[in-house]
Amino acid sequence: MVINRDRHIDICHAVIALLVVLLILLSSLQSMDLNLECAALSLGAGPVQLFMKVVIPLAAPGLISAALLAFLTFRWKSSRPSLRSAPS
Repeated sequence: MVINRDRHIDICHAVIALLVVLLILLSSLQSMDLNLECAALSLGAGPVQLFMKVVIPLAAPGLISAALLAFLTFRWKSSRPSLRSAPS
């Protein structure tokens, strides 16, 4: 099975974007206060409510910045003509 050059470049860009997203999300989630989750659970919130009403709002800045950075990185790299041109 032969994969053309553009496909290789796209796969590399996707892997780089995924790593950037994971680093940003991990740092965002690690900086959350676990006491807020414990408080929500002690007040009767279920796992879904905990995730939707506590975790996502606290992680929203990290989610948004990771999505923007991954999109802009992929968009910038995929629009470079030097990477898309045929080898001479």
